[in-house]
Amino acid sequence: MVFQPGSDQYPGIGSTAQLLRAYAALEAAGAYDTAVAVNTVGMSRVTLWGEYTRGAANGAVDLLIEISPWQAVNAPGGAVSEWYPMGMLELDGVAAGVDATNLIQRGIITYTSIDATRDSFTIDLSLPSYIERIRVSVRESGVVGTPGSFGLYATLSIVEGPDDGLMLTSQSEVTAVVSPNPLPISSEGITISQTPTVTAGAYAANDAVGGLLTFANAARESGGGGVVKDVIILDDAGQDAAMELWLFNATFVAMADNALWAPSEADLRKLVAIISTTDGAWFAAGTPSAARVEVSQRYDLAGTSLFGQLVTRGTPTFAATDDISVVLGLLQD
Repeated sequence: MVFQPGSDQYPGIGSTAQLLRAYAALEAAGAYDTAVAVNTVGMSRVTLWGEYTRGAANGAVDLLIEISPWQAVNAPGGAVSEWYPMGMLELDGVAAGVDATNLIQRGIITYTSIDATRDSFTIDLSLPSYIERIRVSVRESGVVGTPGSFGLYATLSIVEGPDDGLMLTSQSEVTAVVSPNPLPISSEGITISQTPTVTAGAYAANDAVGGLLTFANAARESGGGGVVKDVIILDDAGQDAAMELWLFNATFVAMADNALWAPSEADLRKLVAIISTTDGAWFAAGTPSAARVEVSQRYDLAGTSLFGQLVTRGTPTFAATDDISVVLGLLQD
């Protein structure tokens, strides 16, 4: 059984969530994607929260979990590997007077879809104190010619009590519990609104919608942070187009309104969240409409402001330059 961090059954004294892989299509031809490393120093438990939608019947996703006893800057290099995959040990029978031969192999976890809807599952891992990083590579392994879509979060926790090892369960819905560092969030929550100046006209798919958004005082002090609890996007024109809000921990070179979304590699290093309306729903309010997305995404800022820009994946046509507004619901440290 998997207990949720912070519950009475699973006495975590703190947790923090990190995005390992945004929900998107897996690589073609069964290739592994590029893994994102997570710092686990001081943590004793990591819970992986996976969501998979198959591309075809019998679709399945493989997870290759690797750990490292070093930070990147301290890795010894040379012939010593920086990353070590999880191992699976099979014990042979023991007979008197004969050496026993046991088998150990690199372990890969495979999740096979239950039906055509988005499936959710969790993997709970106890971390020895000497483990400093963890990473997870994923690939389509069921029907490699028609890869499914997959997203993955990691919740890092400090846990009191005995280690329970590795547990894997499937569940219909997952809600990640998030708190900063391992300290409770003291804020009751704030909202910050921005109304970008948009084009009164048509947009092409993958265009920026409006210019730079500055969410001032997202942190109580310079270098502080918090959690994005939810996002509301208001559309006075009722276009209900698929949109994403990209959030950064420092200012960046924004695209011009109605220009192709193409941030630089340097600016992407500042990225803290990508929030899509496809993870929520649009609600009609006469002609206008509103989309609300539950998020629970941690952010740590260079200063006190969050910065962002909207991107459309559809082809909306707005009637006025103030048709779009964005409202962030935040929990500050």
